[in-house]
Amino acid sequence: MVSAGGYIAAHNVNKEVGLGAAYDSVMQSCVFDPINMTKTTFDFNKVRQCDHAIPHSIDLNHACIPMSLNDEQCTESLRPAGGAWSNVLDLAHYMIVELNNGINAYGKRIISQKNLLKRREPQTKIADKMSYGLGLMMEDDHGVLSVGHGGATMGFITAMFFLPEHNTGLVILTNYRNASLFAGAVSRKFMELLFDGKLLAQETVKNNLEQQSKAFAKNLETIVFEPETAWSKQFVGTYVHPTLGQIVVREIAGGVELDAGTFKSKIGQRKETDGTLKLILTQPPFTGLEFLPQEINGSMHLTLEMGQHKYVFERPN
Repeated sequence: MVSAGGYIAAHNVNKEVGLGAAYDSVMQSCVFDPINMTKTTFDFNKVRQCDHAIPHSIDLNHACIPMSLNDEQCTESLRPAGGAWSNVLDLAHYMIVELNNGINAYGKRIISQKNLLKRREPQTKIADKMSYGLGLMMEDDHGVLSVGHGGATMGFITAMFFLPEHNTGLVILTNYRNASLFAGAVSRKFMELLFDGKLLAQETVKNNLEQQSKAFAKNLETIVFEPETAWSKQFVGTYVHPTLGQIVVREIAGGVELDAGTFKSKIGQRKETDGTLKLILTQPPFTGLEFLPQEINGSMHLTLEMGQHKYVFERPN
């Protein structure tokens, strides 16, 4: 819905070009240029040419794995929901505008105070002390108003928040998909130092890492990385979904892989508590993604469930 709103707004400004081009041009002229975000872009080709960070994620063994920059291209189509490539200096310029109520670092007003603050009005309640406005989250953090938003792609984690009443804020950019514990610990430490708070950050991250390690170990008990050939070979073939398109399951040295065109991963076997056996992706960018195999009317189907959505891929006879 955020992407839809962004594209509609941009189309209202520039109806002469496509949605993506309109959004890019309006963001450049109305946001990036006035704020002086000189390195921020939606252009994937520009990203390739600059000194960019390499995205990382984990495999099912909890090993940190470098990824291809191509794995991040999925953000391009939904870029109003957070597909900009940026750096910490540009985001600092953005935060200055927020803290100055619409005035950039050079003293020029680029948005009215009324419109800027309108974005911080609570619209949807998330928790007792947290609400969602327009692209921003507002939280009462121990009596301190915190405004911001985080984000995650295939191989990056970001966190950004500012404290309007204290004229300060924090930006965290990481090139590791599983860095949420780190980002949370840094944010907590920032608040501890700023307000002379109780020192909990270090101990909290230590405890969380221990719990995470136990959870990973328990999860591995249900997974076979190289299933028996007789089991895995029965899924070899081409599967089709009317919306998502085609995936291919093929034999490779040491097992079987799933090829979705834009990414590939070796396939393992996961056993549920009721004995059901599922196919599970063991490599980034979609580590842990599961498919339930079912034979329906004589043809093999692979069902992918993601939240409230279910996608059934069929292998035609």
